[in-house]
Amino acid sequence: ALLVVVMGALPELRPAVEHDGAIKPMGMAHTIEIVMLSASALIILACKPNGDAITRGSVFHAGMRAVIAVFGVAWLGDTLMNGHLTEVESTVSHLVESAPWTFAFALFVLSVLVNSQGATVATLFPIAIKLGIPAPIIIGTFVAVNGYFFIPNYGPIIAAIDFDTTGSTKIGKFIFNHSFMIPGLLSMAFSLAIGLLLVQLYY
Repeated sequence: ALLVVVMGALPELRPAVEHDGAIKPMGMAHTIEIVMLSASALIILACKPNGDAITRGSVFHAGMRAVIAVFGVAWLGDTLMNGHLTEVESTVSHLVESAPWTFAFALFVLSVLVNSQGATVATLFPIAIKLGIPAPIIIGTFVAVNGYFFIPNYGPIIAAIDFDTTGSTKIGKFIFNHSFMIPGLLSMAFSLAIGLLLVQLYY
């Protein structure tokens, strides 16, 4: 963790790679992956655990399912968004022009589709700025990028269900009636309400 923080603060420590025709420090996403995999390899070499036992463990199985689910859905969502970005921009434009607070709804729906806060921000925040949505509104609705709990296919959700030996954390018969829905919706609603209230009071 310390190494990741240091490499994030000092880009010159990262390997230089070519990106868009220019030589730049490697991005932090790839850097974190390299550090994590290197740490795992060192643990295996130094501590000499049973490799077969690792692959049979519940943590490994939950992690692999989460990787497949997250990468698959995120890739699909990203492909869908890139293919229909013009339509998305048009729809969001009409929504936020009539009522700026609906930007939160757009953030929520997109985060559900792409399963990523980063991808949601990268897609919609530039549109919001271009449309002239006030910065306080953008900041106040930022929490809406956390809608990935809505469909129970996100890695931590799958892992939490696998880890819970009591069976109380589960996906319901109708998919959407899962254990994370009510806490997720309530925390989202209260956070948005408080964020927009603070915007009204101080801006």
